[in-house]
Amino acid sequence: MKQTVTKESVYQFAEQSFGLVPPMIKEIAEYSVPVAALYTEGVITMDSAGFTAIETNAIELLISSLNNCDSCVKGHSFLSRKAGLQDDDIRAIIERRPTSVDSLNRLLKGTEALFYANREGYAAYLQVLDEEAFSKKEIFEMIGLLSLKTISNNINNYQRALKAMQVGLV
Repeated sequence: MKQTVTKESVYQFAEQSFGLVPPMIKEIAEYSVPVAALYTEGVITMDSAGFTAIETNAIELLISSLNNCDSCVKGHSFLSRKAGLQDDDIRAIIERRPTSVDSLNRLLKGTEALFYANREGYAAYLQVLDEEAFSKKEIFEMIGLLSLKTISNNINNYQRALKAMQVGLV
């Protein structure tokens, strides 16, 4: 049976979960309520993943950087700092250099491998995941974060491109 999702139900769920309706969810819901519901429920669900707040935000910061989403890079830089990551490590992630945290470097290496695997094929990247001895749970949860973050990155980049076209920058 097909479930009907409304903008109001998405907003209510977001309000209950986050204490407010984030602007990104409002923006998505303006154009596609199903995508807003998918994104909202996905973000909330991934909060129960096995990663710490620092790890989650570092992974999302890397993904945002790889997707060239400036607004998400700013947001995840702030959230990473708030979670306890040092500014030098935040810059290192954005610049795709190793951080001072070995366990974080491992997750970032795996995330980057998965990011490029989607674009260039899995053969070489499976080796990275194997060398770093990732569990299937870690791989699936990195894929989940990669998928969700790419939704917001693509929406932000689309909106940025539209604004650039409107002012004649493209």
